[in-house]
Amino acid sequence: MTLLVLTLAYVAVLVLLLNLGLHSHWRWQVKLMAVLLSFVFYAGTWYGLKQLQGWAVIDQIPEKFRLVSQHIVQPDKQRGTEGAIYVWVIDLDEQVESEPRAYRLPYIEQLHEDIVTATADGKQKIGKRVEPASRSGPASQNKGSMIEFYDEPRIRLPEKD
Repeated sequence: MTLLVLTLAYVAVLVLLLNLGLHSHWRWQVKLMAVLLSFVFYAGTWYGLKQLQGWAVIDQIPEKFRLVSQHIVQPDKQRGTEGAIYVWVIDLDEQVESEPRAYRLPYIEQLHEDIVTATADGKQKIGKRVEPASRSGPASQNKGSMIEFYDEPRIRLPEKD
């Protein structure tokens, strides 16, 4: 509903701007630039709202994070889809524990295997982003950032009096 209201508001602004442009004595280049600039602002707001609403972002994953969940979409040659790895993580680099955030990572077979292996035992995992050159073995031949996972250390609660 919010997106519909926002869209209608921008359409109303564009109609008013177009009306002003048609009935004013400004040069036509100024009128055209005003309408195009309004459209660019609308498109920027549209894509910005997607990130605010919980859509997975394509930004770089935090350096150190807690893995909350994952969803892997494998590439499909018949449909022509590239595949993606979606992870829901909590950034551990911030002073105060942040809320979970969804990230869309490019599909890399080694990363797929690493995530499946890490989540197989059902324990909470901490992830650390590392550059492929710092990894040893065949994983270092993949392009893009890789992630190393390890078990989250158990927090001991203080003893009760």
